[in-house]
Amino acid sequence: MLRLLRTFFCLAALLGAGRTLLHAQDIGNPKEAWIYRLATGWVDYSSPALSPSGDTVYVGIVRQGSGRVLAIAAATGDKRWELTLPQRIDSTPTVAPNGTVYIGCYDGKMYALDPDPNKPDSQRVKWFKQTDAPISSSAAIGADGTIYFGSGDE
Repeated sequence: MLRLLRTFFCLAALLGAGRTLLHAQDIGNPKEAWIYRLATGWVDYSSPALSPSGDTVYVGIVRQGSGRVLAIAAATGDKRWELTLPQRIDSTPTVAPNGTVYIGCYDGKMYALDPDPNKPDSQRVKWFKQTDAPISSSAAIGADGTIYFGSGDE
């Protein structure tokens, strides 16, 4: 079944202002549904990704060398959770049909994250795969559930 969404999401960096904004825009309405303002100094290289249910937007961001994954309520723009990773994130999150969020990090790990907003951050990481180089690519999920991603390994 094809489900059409009436809202689209985008990130916009305000050059010179040191800020990044996550916008939600209703296609049929010229006014924005909401704006989520990221903290000063945050830079984005990631595109937003939507959960299978359409109720959560995920994005990877960078702040002074560390990475953060944000889960934002699609309807309201409220933050559901935020996870800090040890190094920058340049990849776009990939969301599996079961809701698991996959994201690569410059620490050389591909992380599988539990999307449950009631989980404490200490239990957010389901597992990770260590590589020998930074991961800046986004993952792809095969029909059989295999996770494919690239890193700077030789």
